[in-house]
Amino acid sequence: TVSVLYWRGGVVMPPKKARGRGRGRGRAKEEEDDVVVTGDGAAMVQSLRKGGDVPLHLYRKAYDLEKSGQGKPRTLGSGNCLLKTQSDLEDYLTDKLGFNPADRLVPSDDETEPVPHIGLRNLSLTCYINTVLQCLKSDDWFVNAVMKVKSDDEPTKEFQKVIAGLRTHGLKWVDPEDLITKLEVCSSEQQDAHEFYRLLLDYLMQANSHDTAFRDAMKHTFEGGVFYESSCGCCGKSVPRYEPATEITLPLVAEKKGLTLEDCLDEQYTHAIELTGDNMYYCETCKGKRDGQRTAKLGNLPEVLVFALVRFVYDVKKKNKCKRQQTISYPTTLDMAPWVKGNASAKYTLKSTVHHHGSSAHGGHYVARVLENGAWYLYDDKDVDVDPKIKVSAERHTSNDVYLLVYTSDTRPSAPEVVLSQSCEEENAAFIKQLKESMADYQKERSKLETQGTGLISARRDVERILRTPPYRQQDFPPPSEPLDKYSFVSHWWLQAFMEGKFMDPEVSAVNIQKQSPDSKNPLVYLKPDTEEEHYTIHRHPYDPRNYEHLTCSHSRKGDLRIDPEKVRGTKLLPTEATDVMARASMATSRHTPLVASESMCMECVRQTIIGEDDMARAQSRREEMIYRGDHEPVEGEGYWISMPWWNEWKKKTNLTSISEKLVAWDMFSEARCEHGQLSPKAACRKLISKEVFLHLTSERSMFASTPHLTRSEFKECPKCREKIDRETSSCSAAQEIKKKLKRLLKPLSDAVRNKDSLAILTRDYVRLRGQRYKDWEKAMKKQRQEDEKRSREAAKEEQKRRQQQEEADALQKKKELEALPPLISGRVKCTVCDRSIPVKDWEAHKVGLHTHITHVHRAK
Repeated sequence: TVSVLYWRGGVVMPPKKARGRGRGRGRAKEEEDDVVVTGDGAAMVQSLRKGGDVPLHLYRKAYDLEKSGQGKPRTLGSGNCLLKTQSDLEDYLTDKLGFNPADRLVPSDDETEPVPHIGLRNLSLTCYINTVLQCLKSDDWFVNAVMKVKSDDEPTKEFQKVIAGLRTHGLKWVDPEDLITKLEVCSSEQQDAHEFYRLLLDYLMQANSHDTAFRDAMKHTFEGGVFYESSCGCCGKSVPRYEPATEITLPLVAEKKGLTLEDCLDEQYTHAIELTGDNMYYCETCKGKRDGQRTAKLGNLPEVLVFALVRFVYDVKKKNKCKRQQTISYPTTLDMAPWVKGNASAKYTLKSTVHHHGSSAHGGHYVARVLENGAWYLYDDKDVDVDPKIKVSAERHTSNDVYLLVYTSDTRPSAPEVVLSQSCEEENAAFIKQLKESMADYQKERSKLETQGTGLISARRDVERILRTPPYRQQDFPPPSEPLDKYSFVSHWWLQAFMEGKFMDPEVSAVNIQKQSPDSKNPLVYLKPDTEEEHYTIHRHPYDPRNYEHLTCSHSRKGDLRIDPEKVRGTKLLPTEATDVMARASMATSRHTPLVASESMCMECVRQTIIGEDDMARAQSRREEMIYRGDHEPVEGEGYWISMPWWNEWKKKTNLTSISEKLVAWDMFSEARCEHGQLSPKAACRKLISKEVFLHLTSERSMFASTPHLTRSEFKECPKCREKIDRETSSCSAAQEIKKKLKRLLKPLSDAVRNKDSLAILTRDYVRLRGQRYKDWEKAMKKQRQEDEKRSREAAKEEQKRRQQQEEADALQKKKELEALPPLISGRVKCTVCDRSIPVKDWEAHKVGLHTHITHVHRAK
């Protein structure tokens, strides 16, 4: 035997102390109203049909308390699942009040430096944007050019605001959210810093192309170029080509120790590239592909020289993008003369670098190092500080994660003092003033919420302590040995509102939680709301019955709530000790009793679920048996003809619930009946089944009652259709025979065509004779087709007339049967599917509930 919950008066009681639990026949007799359920599935279901109690393991299964396959929701909230929101008071206050204004302001004594060191907020994965902005804002010429632009372009205006904020004293960090939104960049997806740098400059030049001064300043500052020269190895003619570029892309020299930036430049702009094989050069002089060479030299170097190292490459063996973490050495001062066309001297000094931390090409973190105010500063989003790893006096630097190198020309004149636009200065000044004024209000509101939030944080920690200690520790489900009276149901929406601190205000008695759509991926959302309202009203007390109106079943009564097994995903099953802690922390004035699991599970719902599943399994087993008998067993005695295509389609359905509306509306006799209303002689259109199989089919389809059945004894093959088929078969046979004769007669002609020498043996009379026979055959076939079309038209008219007469006769017969129907004495009808006796008044509902392939109607009522 298995453990059983004994119900007395609608209240779950623990199992009574067994009397005579010994095995065998000597066991003491149980009370008459106590049903002992054995492990046998059939006996258990039979006991439930007679009103027996439900075993405990079936309760656990019906309410998703068993560890089963993938996709089942976890009902018991573990610590990680339940307490994944704010875990301390600071997080709670930040969520309620936002950022502290004092955290965005710097002391006044830090405003003496020429260039302020201000960070940028990382929205999610926008560190690559922050590093590029920090490198650009450090160039005074660029900042002045940007501030002088007068544009109506929204992204340009936001870019000016961010640059102005980064050059304004008094702030610790700037929020670039408006700029990222205007640029339509996804903040939750990390991109490449080199690509963003190139696209940002291109956008600024295109969006402000009307400003000639700005466009010329951008080209002079960032735009350089490369001279390519391709020469033919045959005629020796050279063809020059010039390509502008805002950065120099340098592949890393593979498998070289002590790699330097100069080595990469030599590999790219000193050595000639051989153009051979598939990469041959097309020479306009030679008018064809020839072996050749290609050389490249830098020219028109800009004032700001940017090197982009190719660290992200595609690995052919791994078939994936990977990162090359090769160490490279780069100088503080660089002379570009060896790689410039004409070997003109061009010295540059390192100004800033961008580094990519991480070993993956699909993720990582970007930081920037910028030389400002005589020191190297590390910009890591909001955090800005002097980098102790880099010395200003160092001649060379080494790194295995440097990605972008920014050099400035030594011949570049000193930039004038940065002048911000008037609108940006006024906006920044007003923003700083607002922050200083809001500090007092923030502290006052913070003190108020600290008192309210202490109770919430304390309750969260107590709940966390309970869930981290035995027997609840690391338990996603109550173990089978654990009694369910130690657990209680809590509304998922109330728990969400409590954890978000929506009940910390004493004046709030209820909150509205918006319903999620049916296509939501959240498994805890109840997808079948009983009301059409867009919100659920959640009251302060966790045990308030109004919080569970949409989660209870029809068997619930006032003071006795029962959770519907189909709606249990809208609840959490937690230890009652933990729910009591949260109830006290909610500061609710009303009193309600907890929804203890053992008292809130509905026995009737579980019973109906089990019985319904058993009925469905029985019907499915019966269906599979009928399919086997219909295909393999010979029909003895009376039989019925049905449509063979309908039978094949019906067999494809795996179960009752998969039967489509198309199959239900399909007449199962349509193909078996010929156009004259008789049995079709075509074997592929008809199938003979036994009476038992036919009755099973009609029990699944209630609409067959008024359809005339094709019995084997009454319906014979249609003689007209048989004659037509025989005639068509004979015509086809005759046509095939004539075709063979023609092929045999024309064989000498075909042989003569293949062998021209044999053509002389064919006389003109022979060919004329064969041609006359072919014309006679063609004339006979044309006459036969005309006669067949005439008979088809006459048959169609007769069939239409016969159908009209049949419909009138069926309507008259049905009327007579209804008038002559004798009164039913017993008042009950026997169902052939579930073998039950159903009252006449309930027969229609029972038949609809069964034949819509859901379950019996007694489960729903």
